[in-house]
Amino acid sequence: MAMLKTLARKFGGCKQIKDYLARNGRAVTFRSSSIELDGGDWDELMNETRQMFGKDKGRKYYHFVISPDPEDGWMPERRYAGIRLVCERYSGYQWVIETHIDNGIPHAHIVVNSVNPVDGRKIHLDDDDVQADAMELQRICRDYGYTAFD
Repeated sequence: MAMLKTLARKFGGCKQIKDYLARNGRAVTFRSSSIELDGGDWDELMNETRQMFGKDKGRKYYHFVISPDPEDGWMPERRYAGIRLVCERYSGYQWVIETHIDNGIPHAHIVVNSVNPVDGRKIHLDDDDVQADAMELQRICRDYGYTAFD
């Protein structure tokens, strides 16, 4: 089964989360929603998107952490469940995924910009949305043959 933790940051930009993820060179894999974000300045590009639409107040991004069941034999290169989750739930938004094994348990960090770079729509997650994300992740885990909650 995979646990999904949803976090949000209201203050500051994406630099804080980027620095946190990069701390001690712990990233094992990196994937993003676009080639533009693959460079070292994905945090600045996400900030520019929000500023371009005048929506840099409130939530800057959403931070999800996927921690799979260690018994599933999940390895960092098997981050596809996280990629599918963001592609299905946050299509069109900017996102990056880094996998880490620094705490002894492989896990994926997903950062989704709160503003869509094309139409300027802002994500506003409520408790039902967070629950729907968690349920979707369990469905995806079952598709991959991982343990999942019912």
